Amino acid sequence: MDRSHYIEVVNRHLSQIKPSVKIDSNSKIINEKIFELLNAINPLSGRSRLQEAFDRASAIYDTKLLANVPFEESVTTVHLLLKSIANLRTTKEQRKTVTGKK
Repeated sequence: MDRSHYIEVVNRHLSQIKPSVKIDSNSKIINEKIFELLNAINPLSGRSRLQEAFDRASAIYDTKLLANVPFEESVTTVHLLLKSIANLRTTKEQRKTVTGKK
C-alpha cells in the first residue's frame, strides 16, 4: 500500500470501532481519543487492543526473522521498544510464565 493511503485506511478501521474518532490527514496528530481506543479492551476478543497489536507485531517480526528478512516493508521493531519500556510480553510468553509450558 502506498503511504498516501495510510490515513484513509486507518480512519476506515477507526470508524468501525468508534465513528467519531479520526486522524486528521493534515496534522497526523494522534489525539487522546485514539489512545483511549488503543488502550481499551476489544469487545470481540476480551483482550487489550495494545496487547493484540503487540502480539501481531511480534509474530510478524519473528516470521520475517526466521525467513532471514526482518527489515522488509511492513516490519518494525517498535514492539521491542514497548517490551523494554512498558514491560510488555507476548500473550504466548505470558502463558509460558504462568504455566511453565511453551
